[in-house]
Amino acid sequence: MAAAIRDRAARNSGLAACSEAVLAVGYPAQGRSPAVSFTRVGSTDSFSYLLSAVVPLATIKRYNAPPRNNTLLNSTRFSEIKQNLCTPVSTAKFTGTWICTPSPDRNDSETAFVLLWLHGGAYCLGHALGNCTALLRVSELIAEKTPNTSLAIFSVEYTLGPEARFPTQQREALAAYRYLLDRGIAPERIVVGGVSAGGHLAISCLLAVAEEGLAKPHGAFLLCPWVNLRNASPSFQTNRHRDILSKGLLDRCVEAVAPGADCEPDVSSLIDFTTPGSHLGDGSKTWEDILPVRTWVNVGSHDVFLYDIQTFVQNASADGASVELQVSPGMAHAWQFKLDRSTEAEYCGLGPGEHVPAGIMRGSENIAQGLLRVLG
Repeated sequence: MAAAIRDRAARNSGLAACSEAVLAVGYPAQGRSPAVSFTRVGSTDSFSYLLSAVVPLATIKRYNAPPRNNTLLNSTRFSEIKQNLCTPVSTAKFTGTWICTPSPDRNDSETAFVLLWLHGGAYCLGHALGNCTALLRVSELIAEKTPNTSLAIFSVEYTLGPEARFPTQQREALAAYRYLLDRGIAPERIVVGGVSAGGHLAISCLLAVAEEGLAKPHGAFLLCPWVNLRNASPSFQTNRHRDILSKGLLDRCVEAVAPGADCEPDVSSLIDFTTPGSHLGDGSKTWEDILPVRTWVNVGSHDVFLYDIQTFVQNASADGASVELQVSPGMAHAWQFKLDRSTEAEYCGLGPGEHVPAGIMRGSENIAQGLLRVLG
């Protein structure tokens, strides 16, 4: 399928995504309008504040229904390749979905990359197919900008809390990484990536890869990673009226997935990644040991995670890791996917291989640019 996207891109190619929207600000299900604007004016009158203060987590989860594949599969854009989209995988150790499958004819090619993707949602919300339309556009863009390169995407359906607690999710992500290796995909063709909680899980997976002595992947790709689950950095205050995240709900999700985390050795090292690498796990690894040769990170300047992410990058760089940080001015949490939602319908209505007009799926363009930095 990745080859189909690449070949279509060579002809000038150019669902409803379900994500942690309820967590972030309360994008209600079933197509209703957002309850508050993208940049909220005050937390006390926002829907996200109401959620964090009143609504039980179980209730919020009921409104975070899985996306319906048929919308994307029946779209005009993907009519020629829909048989290669959203292919489920289930094993005894994890489940996931090939958002777009690898190209059989290029399985051994050095430029046939696979993105191991981990969705966001504070470990209690979200789905493997969340944001799949944007991710498919990213695969198209990679092929357009580097015609000899293809990008397949495997998204992990890790078990959410409170039904599963740490380190279950880390073990599932590691099992998914081993699954790719067992398929004959060389580690130097794998990029581990994620958004928000998925970014945290991507780092957790890389820590496990290092501790298990497995070969590191080619790169890491982190969008607004939730690198410190204590949610107490200065930007939680400075950006609290600028971002769409609710600290109250984040704290509740942490309690659901990692209660008493500081008391359990196999969990405590996963809580705060803003420390030097030697503070993690058994203390034998630095960030240079844990992170791949290339790591790219993006965060908006209005994101409440900003300070923690900057600290993570500083400590990782001090450890000798190569980490590139891009701060997007005036942008809030996970801005790329939220920006793309406004043009997804128009994009999916385009014909196979039809040129994508300027202004359509602009968030995906930023993601593709970052991935290209990782792919080298």
